[in-house]
Amino acid sequence: MSRGLTFIWSALLALLMAVCSLLLWLLTPGLCSNEIYQEVLSPDNAYKAVVFQRNCGVTTDFSTQVSVLKASDTLPDRAGNVFIMDGPPEQTKIHVQWEADRSLSITYSPEYEVFRARERLRDFLTVITIRYQQTSP
Repeated sequence: MSRGLTFIWSALLALLMAVCSLLLWLLTPGLCSNEIYQEVLSPDNAYKAVVFQRNCGVTTDFSTQVSVLKASDTLPDRAGNVFIMDGPPEQTKIHVQWEADRSLSITYSPEYEVFRARERLRDFLTVITIRYQQTSP
């Protein structure tokens, strides 16, 4: 077989493998799942804070996460948009409470590592502020 023909076959095989990988990625459901632990509506019922446990399989630990969503929205199958910490919700002592229509307070245990703690979330013209406090050990 000539070098040119070998190159063409190699390129076609690489392209076929890339297409198969892309199809597998698109058609396979996510490896992570979310289990809602608590939902707390804002005082004006326009938004909700959703506390949930995210499980991404045997290679990662459970994590406690918080997403702030419009009250009518359902929790998407992705990471929290406001707060992410190690450990399951039952152990992290997480507590969320709305202080006002656009102000959220999150209290959590200092025993677990925090990976994300946003202080503001924008929803078009609306800004929601988030205040954090650690519980006593």
